[in-house]
Amino acid sequence: MIFSAALLSVAVVLQLLFGVFLSKTFFVHEREKQMLELFETLQSNYTDNTLQLSSLTEKSENTHNIKITVFDNSEVVYSTRVSMGGFEFFGQPLLFGNNPPSPNDIPPGGSPVGDNPIKKVPRIDFSEFSVNPEVRHIGAENSNLVLQGKIVFGNEERYIFLSSSVESIDSSVAMFTKVNFYISAVILLAGLVCAYFVAKSINKPIKNIEAVSQKISKLDFEQTADETVNTPELSSLASSINTMSYRLSTAIEELKTANEKLSADIDARKRTEKTQRDFIANVSHEMKTPLCLLQMYGENLKNDVEGIDKEYYCQTIIDETERLNDMVKTMLEISSIENELHSIKKEKLNFSELCRYTVNKMDIVLQHAECEIDITENLFVNGDEKYLEQAIKNYLSNAATHTKAGGKIEIKLCEEDSCAVFTVFNEGAVIDPQKLPFIWDRFYRTDEARVRTEALHAGLGLSIVKSVVGKHGGNCTAENTDNGVKFTFVIPLA
Repeated sequence: MIFSAALLSVAVVLQLLFGVFLSKTFFVHEREKQMLELFETLQSNYTDNTLQLSSLTEKSENTHNIKITVFDNSEVVYSTRVSMGGFEFFGQPLLFGNNPPSPNDIPPGGSPVGDNPIKKVPRIDFSEFSVNPEVRHIGAENSNLVLQGKIVFGNEERYIFLSSSVESIDSSVAMFTKVNFYISAVILLAGLVCAYFVAKSINKPIKNIEAVSQKISKLDFEQTADETVNTPELSSLASSINTMSYRLSTAIEELKTANEKLSADIDARKRTEKTQRDFIANVSHEMKTPLCLLQMYGENLKNDVEGIDKEYYCQTIIDETERLNDMVKTMLEISSIENELHSIKKEKLNFSELCRYTVNKMDIVLQHAECEIDITENLFVNGDEKYLEQAIKNYLSNAATHTKAGGKIEIKLCEEDSCAVFTVFNEGAVIDPQKLPFIWDRFYRTDEARVRTEALHAGLGLSIVKSVVGKHGGNCTAENTDNGVKFTFVIPLA
């Protein structure tokens, strides 16, 4: 706005300077051109007919205030102005020809003719009149513009005298300057008003863009810049700001997500490392006792110690060996599944029959509890029979391990939302809610006390179930109930 107002002010000042200092020169130059054009017109169309001469010179006389006098060697042929004392010449009575005033008739200082004084003027020298005249400044302080020229009409010469008062030009210049001043003032005022509103219309989107930029600097990407402004440059700038805001917002969100995932991965890795350490400690604890028994019983049998029950010793060695074998098989199995060393071969199978077969097979493990079985018939899935059986076994073994003698175990298979839903509920102690999300992790144990039990509980069973079900496109869940824990896995029906 300041630049526009300054530019407009300079233009107005230049206009006023022209009106004050250069306009007179311009007007005088234009009047000279008009006088030369009038002479050329008379030179081309001259006639002694005063009516025709009047029509040729009317515009110059009335509009441009040019006085015209045409005469021959002795008489005035045509003149635009006549005074009572004679024709005017430089503002004085024109006396010429063979009748000059005598000194007796015109005393020094002039004598009146009627009411007008007549001053002496010299006889006109016609030799000054040229065919190609130029406009000259005549009189005190150049108060008149004069053009003297000669043309040929027939075989005679006609002398043309054109004059124009500079005072009339000064009057026009003064009027022009005054009008120019008012016009400049109006233009300046209108320009300032227009500049104000234009600047306001431009300033508003700029402030909007500035506000949005400040929001972006504070990582606030909710506000967007207005792209509907009329100025193409500001519209393009607003669009660029919005694009930058969107990309920054997206990048920051992606970075936050990546950081959260990284943090979760770090936490999971820490938990895995801890559970692996616990697992090694548990395995060491579990393997230490059978290895000690095997060593002691083997040495007693080798040394044929008297009074020992050899049959008992041999059976203990067999039991402990089987225990160690089961432990190794479990670890190899989870490693195989987790590292995808065995590809799952899916085929359509009757999942209902597989569940019933596996439950019957595990009857010896479940016989200490009161079991309720509810299996919906003829539910078919696409899967690997070997690994699905392993997942069912692990659920049943987990339930049997955590159910006291006479406790209740519920086994159920049903269809829900085009999926086979297998559920095992065991009555007993619930799982700490803070530990519940981690029971599917490898090597995780809810009971960290290293107490030797009937089987190795290293936290691998549920991890196997999760891996197997995940590879079949399903998912696993566990939830506490009022009197126990319910484990469920879901896989799509064929």
